[in-house]
Amino acid sequence: MAILTVVEYANIMVSPGGRIGQAPENPPIKTQAVSIGAKSAQSVKFDAQTKYIRVQTDAKCAIEIGVNPTAIVPLPPNASAGMSPGQTEYHGIPPGSGMSIAVIAVM
Repeated sequence: MAILTVVEYANIMVSPGGRIGQAPENPPIKTQAVSIGAKSAQSVKFDAQTKYIRVQTDAKCAIEIGVNPTAIVPLPPNASAGMSPGQTEYHGIPPGSGMSIAVIAVM
């Protein structure tokens, strides 16, 4: 079974010298695994403190982020964002937005 892994973070790492890093601060708030299939599947809503998500897929898929999102197979002009197997992306999330992520397989 193909899986989209979603890891939620509250902060970006800040060094002891005050420099902002390019990596989220661990530990994460939570991790979700969303099954990738022929129909759009939605994660549970992101935690109210989530500001960043790390998304990784093990199969070709399309994702959509929003309030009650539905992922659609990427056919222009209304395409969801496509992802390749093994791809990892980071996305910013407005805290307390009630957003989640949806995923669908791309054949």
